[in-house]
Amino acid sequence: MVNFEKSQIKNDQSSLKSKTMCLSIPAKVLSVEGKKACISLGGAEYNAALDLVENVKVGDYVLLHSGFVIQIIDEKEARETIELFNEIIQKGNE
Repeated sequence: MVNFEKSQIKNDQSSLKSKTMCLSIPAKVLSVEGKKACISLGGAEYNAALDLVENVKVGDYVLLHSGFVIQIIDEKEARETIELFNEIIQKGNE
């Protein structure tokens, strides 16, 4: 978790460019073949590398970052995170 003091946060576009953050996204594993997995992310299917995590199985929920699975997470945490992302997207579209 990243904490910023209120004085560190600016609302102009130039400050946003210098304060970017990478996110990992929850996804469900559909198949595993060697060091690659087919994952479901928002209804679309993608290939992901399994080089960083061992023992990934079909049905697992994982965190995906830059095409790599970086962690196995439980289903409840995955669903809660997906719901939060959907809320953020919805509010951004209002």
